[in-house]
Amino acid sequence: EAAEERAAATRERQETLRVIAEQESFIRGLQTENKRMWEYLTGRQNQDDNPDT
Repeated sequence: EAAEERAAATRERQETLRVIAEQESFIRGLQTENKRMWEYLTGRQNQDDNPDT
């Protein structure tokens, strides 16, 4: 019984770590998307401020 509990706890930890890794990957994607959007918006703002450039 103790061995079964340890095995179940191990599986639960592995699943938790898998979910965390998946969420971290999603967050990195959002960070990249946010950075690109910020660069686009700030570049556009700079063009609005300096239409000759």
